[in-house]
Order: sequence, then structure tokens, then C-alpha cells
Amino acid sequence: MLSEIQRQEEELRELRKQRAYALAKSAHSPPRMEMYEKNLLREDRPPEFTFHPAPAKTVPDFRSQQEEFQRELDKVRQAKTLTAPEPFNLSSSGQHRRVCRAVSSNQSANSLDKAEEKAARKEIVRQRLEEARMLLERKVIALS
Repeated sequence: MLSEIQRQEEELRELRKQRAYALAKSAHSPPRMEMYEKNLLREDRPPEFTFHPAPAKTVPDFRSQQEEFQRELDKVRQAKTLTAPEPFNLSSSGQHRRVCRAVSSNQSANSLDKAEEKAARKEIVRQRLEEARMLLERKVIALS
């Protein structure tokens, strides 16, 4: 009985070995891995590289670009009209000086009432508007 059990165990081991050998022989790699291995075994084909660097770019000529930009900027500046400065006199009318003196002296003396002060200011504004109209008319005449 003991020998028969040993013999059965030996047969089972032998069957396991044969089965393992058959499975190992029938086993294969995943398809992509097999393709890779076949390509490696071919020695007549050079290896395929997947990385292709971008072609080198030329260095721009910054001096010529700067000169071109400067020329364009000068053209734009020449196309614009310059503003002509005009003389400005803050105290352009004598009436204004008199009212200012009167207002400053009246603030301390309170001799002018508020209605007179308001009328004086209106007169100053009217005079300034008239001066501006005259100046504008002179410019229109000069341009035409």
C-alpha cells in the first residue's frame, strides 16, 4: 500500500510537470510585445526613432527690426499736428482785479452785499466769454 501511494504521487508529479511544460510551451506574450520582439530580432532594419526635433530657427535681426519700428514711429509722429501754445494771462481784464480786490477787502469790511458780489462775478464771466468768442473768430479768419 505504501508503495502504491508513492507510485500514484510520482505519477501525479509527472503529470503536473508535463502539464506545466505544455502550458509554458503554448503560452505567448501580449501581441504588442511580440511585435516589438520580432522587430528587435530583425537586424536588417534600422531602429525607428519616434522623436523628431523641430528644425532650428534662425535668430532674428533685432537691429533691422528696431530701425524699421523707429521709422514707422517717426512717420506717425510727423503725421500728428502739434498743439500751438497760446499766451495766457490770468488777470486779463482790469475789472477782474478790481472785483478781486473788492471781494478781498469786503470780506473783512463786509461793505458789499452778496447780490453785488454775484453781479460782479457774472460780469466777469460775461467778459471772459466775449474775449473767448473774439479769439475764436480771429482763429477762424486766420485759418480761412
